[in-house]
Amino acid sequence: MTKIYVTGDTHGLNNIKKIHDFLNTIDGDSLTKNDYMIVLGDFGVCWYGNRSLETQRKMEKQLDEEINNIRNMPSAKALSDDDFEFYRQVKLFEIDQKLSHDESVRDFWDNMPWTTLFIDGNHENHELLDSYLIEEWNGGKIHKISDSIYHLLRGQVFNIDGITLFTMGGAESIDKKYRKEGVSWWSREMPSEEEYKEAVNNLNKHNRTVDCVLTHCAPEDYLNKRKMNVMNYHSSNELEKFFDIIAGSPSIKYKGWYFGHYHDDVDQGEFHMLYDRVIELTKSDNQF
Repeated sequence: MTKIYVTGDTHGLNNIKKIHDFLNTIDGDSLTKNDYMIVLGDFGVCWYGNRSLETQRKMEKQLDEEINNIRNMPSAKALSDDDFEFYRQVKLFEIDQKLSHDESVRDFWDNMPWTTLFIDGNHENHELLDSYLIEEWNGGKIHKISDSIYHLLRGQVFNIDGITLFTMGGAESIDKKYRKEGVSWWSREMPSEEEYKEAVNNLNKHNRTVDCVLTHCAPEDYLNKRKMNVMNYHSSNELEKFFDIIAGSPSIKYKGWYFGHYHDDVDQGEFHMLYDRVIELTKSDNQF
């Protein structure tokens, strides 16, 4: 029988201790690529892009331009050529680390015994994600990042071993004023009108009934009224209002709602905020 696990944000390789801890508690040999680990956004597998000579030369050219600008500053007169060369070597090392980032993240997840699925959060390079071809898989649309890493697109309903999952990634970055658009923040973090429409159409096709709702952010007003405090990230945007409608009205039926984003672990009824936990979705308990 297929096993399905779900956990919160991983941010590249910054929050994967929980995965190592999880592996220490299970028999990894019992899992196969027909089992699944779902990450609820801020996955970070696509951030800098694939390593290429063109990308490397572009970044090195930008570095040299930066160094030349520093040389022309009056305050740089006291610096020697050795100082600039040392600075350049440090920055070249940082470039190498950046260029190997995505490959390292992919290698980590590819080496897991399961197939990894993820929805997108706000801290993703959405431009890179959107560059992948859209494919059909288990009833919904995906981006296939590798043979065992799939991005579950927004507004889709998937059927995995009889469990139906509605996916709606995206969230608004409360720190975007400190980020640079196209470098560390992308406006595609929020769904488009087409994605909202597709979400509604796909839910209607499934009689507005699914087993699980998988999102990055949460129906904030609804949860705050129920005293599940998520106000630290409150932004009252269109996506959260969309979720409030889904959660607070009889428009859809679901047995469990799972989300990340808030860097905490809290359960309240059918709502499950995940960060450091890895939990299994099963039909043998009250989840289904």
